[in-house]
Amino acid sequence: AEGQGHGKGLLKIQDCTYEGQFINGKPHGLGIFTNQLLTFEGHFSSGLATGEASVTYKNGEKFHGIFN
Repeated sequence: AEGQGHGKGLLKIQDCTYEGQFINGKPHGLGIFTNQLLTFEGHFSSGLATGEASVTYKNGEKFHGIFN
C-alpha cells in the first residue's frame, strides 16, 4: 500500500525502537526490538514475534527460545 514501508528500516515510537525488515509498514523478517525493559532479536511476521529469538533483559537475564 502507498505510504507503507517495505525493506530495511528503523522505527522509533516513544521509548521503543525496531530496526530490521518491514513489509506493509509492519516488522516482518529479521529484526531487533528494544524498549526500556529488554532487547528482542529474532523474527517477526506481520508485526508479531514468531520463531526463534533471543531476549536480553536490562537486568542481564537472557532467554532463548521459540515464539508462536
